[in-house]
Amino acid sequence: MFDVHLSLVDLRRLCDAQQEMQGHISLAKLPGSCSYMQSDAGAAWVWLKFQRSHDSHLVITGQINADGLQMVCQRCLNLVTLPLKTTVNLIVLGPQQQIDQLSVEYDPWVISGKRMKLIELIDHELMLNLPIIAVHPNCEIQTKYGDRKQQIDSNANPFGRLAQLLPKN
Repeated sequence: MFDVHLSLVDLRRLCDAQQEMQGHISLAKLPGSCSYMQSDAGAAWVWLKFQRSHDSHLVITGQINADGLQMVCQRCLNLVTLPLKTTVNLIVLGPQQQIDQLSVEYDPWVISGKRMKLIELIDHELMLNLPIIAVHPNCEIQTKYGDRKQQIDSNANPFGRLAQLLPKN
């Protein structure tokens, strides 16, 4: 287990030692992700592995799983509880390194110094993997205009009612 709330880590040391970290983090400690959710209740399980690639770049792989993310369903506007499972596959770069020369198997993560906060990495990975539009799996909504399945007569004149409204001179 690890406490990631504000800890700075030296990525070079972690990658050189091929360290693995795992543990739980409260969603309340992830302000970016919580800004998209209705509640900060719950936790995320995080597993991260630090290593070097074949061309000696720093690489972070792993998984982040969070159950019970509460968002607003965009169809019915009620709360929907969603699970989120994401795979972390990052290559760490300094500000001067060229992203376009890297392998496409990794997503780039640019840092400015030797140390970084793991909580920022976890927060950004969760934000990037949140659904764009949260909906219930089988959400049906009824409107005051009737059932969606009701068929409309294709031969009906859409302007027929207008003729009744026009004055008859």
